[in-house]
Amino acid sequence: MPMREMILAAAVVLACSPVRAADEPSADAKEVKTLIATAVGSTIDVLKDKNNDKDARRKKVYALIDPVVDWPLMGKLTLGREHWPQFDEPQRKEFLESFSRVIRDSVYDKVQVYTNETVDFDDATPADKGKYALLMHVFSQGQKFKALFKLHREQDGAWKVYDLEIEGISMVKIYSAQYDQFLAKGTPDQLLEKLKAKALAVPDQFKVVARPKKVDAKQ
Repeated sequence: MPMREMILAAAVVLACSPVRAADEPSADAKEVKTLIATAVGSTIDVLKDKNNDKDARRKKVYALIDPVVDWPLMGKLTLGREHWPQFDEPQRKEFLESFSRVIRDSVYDKVQVYTNETVDFDDATPADKGKYALLMHVFSQGQKFKALFKLHREQDGAWKVYDLEIEGISMVKIYSAQYDQFLAKGTPDQLLEKLKAKALAVPDQFKVVARPKKVDAKQ
């Protein structure tokens, strides 16, 4: 086939091929956004429902959080390459149970006071190795903060959160720094005892970023 005809044929094929608009999110990006938006919206609904007592609301919120969070990966990332191998299988299991409880409690204690939020989501953006990030803007009583959900796809195809950044501060990193400091002198068993007894304070960085910023009324 002459070169001119080959170029013409290629142009026809490209013209007939379905092309997604440059600003249209991919199917994965839409799935990620829907997953998080649904979980967040349902959580806010639970927090607004004062017909249930605090413990009942807490349990309902945890039931919404757990299916969308990869606790094993988050826990492993938090301990890091240096400390994860120091824990045997029973210790890892106990750590993940305690760690997930610590994160659930920390997050719940911060969000339970917000019941009149307006939330807005950017489109999910692709990250390295097939991961996605989703930025959420929260407005409440003249205050605001940003939270960035980081997700990866599991082998079964489900998207799961493996880290959460609040105002640019990674939960994995701040707890990793705390555990790293403890394990510099302590043992895995000692850390597990501290976690079980709830004897480790919430990292100072998390206390700071959990305070929403005031919003200018003109914004």
